[in-house]
Amino acid sequence: MREIYKPHAGRTKGVSGRSAGWRSKLDHACAFHARAHPSELSAPGGVPRLLPLSFDQTIGFPCLPAGVVESKVNHSVNESPAAHDVGEPLLGEDMATVRRGCAWLLADDHVLGRLFRQAPRALIRADARATAKYLRDHSVHKLHLGCGFNILPTWLNTDRRPGSKRLGTVRLDATKRLPFDDGQFHYIFSEHMIEHLSFEDGGKMLRECRRVLQPGPDGGKIRITTPDLAFLVALHAEPKSDLQERYVAWAARHSSLSRTHDCFVINNFVRAWGHQFIYDERTLRASLDEAGFTKIVRRKLNESEDSALSGLEHDSRMPTGFLALESMTLEAVA
Repeated sequence: MREIYKPHAGRTKGVSGRSAGWRSKLDHACAFHARAHPSELSAPGGVPRLLPLSFDQTIGFPCLPAGVVESKVNHSVNESPAAHDVGEPLLGEDMATVRRGCAWLLADDHVLGRLFRQAPRALIRADARATAKYLRDHSVHKLHLGCGFNILPTWLNTDRRPGSKRLGTVRLDATKRLPFDDGQFHYIFSEHMIEHLSFEDGGKMLRECRRVLQPGPDGGKIRITTPDLAFLVALHAEPKSDLQERYVAWAARHSSLSRTHDCFVINNFVRAWGHQFIYDERTLRASLDEAGFTKIVRRKLNESEDSALSGLEHDSRMPTGFLALESMTLEAVA
């Protein structure tokens, strides 16, 4: 039997994040269905019932049932597979056919439709169990927002899109109300995450952080590490230190920039990796103050007077000294 499904690699130009997300979900669901139910994928004559099509050809859905598109590929289900090209593209006038095929795949009585509806609920339940277990097993509650691949022991590590290599990470969208009770945490830490939010969403996140931290003069503490706008301003000045020169060369090479020049590195930095707002110290202090935090102090990378907040930053992900060059760290009390 010929190959019946092949997930598409990469991201299609001009495709929204939401469409790409649906494409990824359907890719995995179709691959799972193909492995679990191989008998359902062949009609008489060996013609696959799920036809592999490209993302562009189906506006986000990589496969359609053969019965829906057989008129477009000009064959009957009794013909030999060699008599036609199962990957023949659909043209613009076939969009109604595509929509009908997508509706067929997502119907309640189809295995893919059931899988789509069950998966989000299963993930929510798994995250709730992991959170409850963490709170039950630890007397000091520490929340790590936007952990990425920096999984910290004894912390509740959360991320908006945890991947398969981040086992134990709980899904959490920091732009929304945090799913915790008031005063439930002793510490909150976030490294190079707040700059990925708009200034308004960053303020909302800080207010939510204060809500879930224990209140009082000796209450919960927050530690925020984020790129410092002053670092970018200094990077444009002359003369540069040896560390700055090496950073510019590394950043240009790492981001495949067309010029090894500070202007290109700075422009790329404020736009790349989903950055939305780069803070300076005055603005971040003001945001923490407006959220209700007190005793705001600046710390060096991986250093703190509180041992629970020391050694947290993931500086090994960059050449020595580069993360410290980029970053500022502020601590505050709720």
